[in-house]
This record gives sequence, C-alpha cells and structure tokens, in this order.
Amino acid sequence: MAETNTAEPSEQAPRPCGYSRCGRTVTRTGSSRPREYCGPPDRVWEDGRTCRQKAAEERRAKAGAGVEEALSAYATAGAPVLAATAALGENLAALREALTAHADRVEDVRAAAVARVRTAETEVADALRRVTDAERRAAERTAAADHALAMQRLEAERAEALATANRELERNNRGLERDLAAARAEADATGEALAHERTQRAAAEAALRAMGRR
Repeated sequence: MAETNTAEPSEQAPRPCGYSRCGRTVTRTGSSRPREYCGPPDRVWEDGRTCRQKAAEERRAKAGAGVEEALSAYATAGAPVLAATAALGENLAALREALTAHADRVEDVRAAAVARVRTAETEVADALRRVTDAERRAAERTAAADHALAMQRLEAERAEALATANRELERNNRGLERDLAAARAEADATGEALAHERTQRAAAEAALRAMGRR
C-alpha cells in the first residue's frame, strides 16, 4: 500500500496588519487563505470597530480625498477651458444672430424675387393675351378681306357672265332679225308669185270663156 504523508500546518513569515495604523503583525498558518488583518482574536479599537472596518474606512477616506483632488485639479485645469467655452458660446451667439439676420435677408430677397417672377409671369400672360387678340383680329380682317375679294370676284364673274349672255342674246337677235327679214322677203316673193299666178289664171280663164262664146 502507498503511504500517505500528512503535512503538519507550518507557520509562514508574519506580515503587517492590513490597517496602516495597527502595529501588529499577521501570522499566516497552514495552507488556508492568509488573514489580512491581525488576530485572532480580531483587534477591537476604542470606537468598537475592528482593523478590517478601520481599513475600509481608511480606503473610503483616501478615495474621497482622491476625488476631491481630482475635482480641484479639474477645476484648476478647466478654468481656461471654461473661459474658452464661454467665449465660444458668445461667438456662437453672435454667429447665430448673424445667421438669423442673413436668413431674414435671404427670405426678403427670395420674397422679392418671387414677387418679381409673379409680376413677370403676369406681364407675359398679358402680352400673350394681346398677341392672341391681335392674331384673332388679323384673322378676322383677313377673313373679311378674303370675303370681300371673293365677293368682288363673284361680281366680276357675274358681270362677265351677264355680258356674255347679252352678247349672245344680241347675236341671237341679229340672227332672228335676219331670219325674219329673209322670211318676209320670201313671203313677199311668194305673195308676188301667187298674185302673178292668179293673174295668169284669170287671164287663162278669161281666154277660155272667150273661146267658149265663139
């Protein structure tokens, strides 16, 4: 069987108590976690607190003092920063006022530009309306002129047609008169021929009667 060696707890070198104002030492015994403060038994001070409690209070005090020192150093070092920040704030305020004034001027310019654009649009619309009216009147005058010219052409064509009809009528009348004259002449000749024939017939009849009496 294997032999089991059981080591006896050994005392290690003592070290000071964790509380800075305690002059006692702490003896570390065995392999257990070493103590940080003197004892056992724990030392109890006149105010009823142990070294552990006094050390904790001391750490809190040091921490508070460190914070105060840091705040003091920050205040000392931050004074120029605060002054620069104040100056920057004033500059920003002045810049803000300048920007506001500039924005107001820009708005005034924009409003004036919009007004001018609207005025120009109105003038353009009026000009376009006048042009449209002029074109309409010109179209009406052109239509009237075209109508008058058409009427003139129609009257001229009508007069030409009437003159042509009159000339044709005159030619027809002259032809009719010639035809009537020829018909009269022919009728007269026929009448004369009939009269001569009647005369000859009468003479022949008279001659026959005379012969009959013999």
